[in-house]
Amino acid sequence: MAVQPIGKFKFSFADLALEAPRLQVLAPATTDSPPQAATLPARIRPRWLPRLLPVFSALEPLRVEVAGEAASPFAARLLRALAAIYAAAGAESGVKVLAWKDGFGVGGHALDRLPACAHAVLVAAELEPGSLEVAGRRLRELPPGQGWLVLHGDLRRLDAALGLPALAGELAPGHLVRLPLLGPADLRALGRGVEPVMARRRCGRRLWRLAVGVTRAYLGLPT
Repeated sequence: MAVQPIGKFKFSFADLALEAPRLQVLAPATTDSPPQAATLPARIRPRWLPRLLPVFSALEPLRVEVAGEAASPFAARLLRALAAIYAAAGAESGVKVLAWKDGFGVGGHALDRLPACAHAVLVAAELEPGSLEVAGRRLRELPPGQGWLVLHGDLRRLDAALGLPALAGELAPGHLVRLPLLGPADLRALGRGVEPVMARRRCGRRLWRLAVGVTRAYLGLPT
């Protein structure tokens, strides 16, 4: 029986090598800063307020929106106060704050470009059924974990009557924040053009804890 010759067989482990995957870093979607946005001036940091480190990415600064459909005056005060907290805490680290009508950005570099979507949406609400109903609808429109409910008042005995336990159960842990009502000292501070959070430690510390929670969420850390 004739045997057909077989060609020489060659083998190399290089034949098993896989092509190295090409890793690409996708830049976040950005947009121009709102035309009416203004940089907040550096404020004197009160003794009770810790320093804010420059932890913000140059490509993706922190963007926070404040939704005021349920409580417009309180939302405006909340935005001014929280932006002032960031500006004062970060002034020594070169952190800048850019604020506009319904939000603000925080970063350590130029803030001419901001993420297209907010990292956190703070929904302001009064301790009143209609306000909480509007706030609840707004929160349910947001992706999970993006919304925070910020209440004007810390009267927990009203929680059951207002249906707050059910609404709070829809939020991520730590995303319900209660701020104290304005008192006579706060109103006098407003009359002098001073943010009450800078003059009153009790309210200021609560806003600082909110800022810490928002920043930790921005960094992907548990709040």
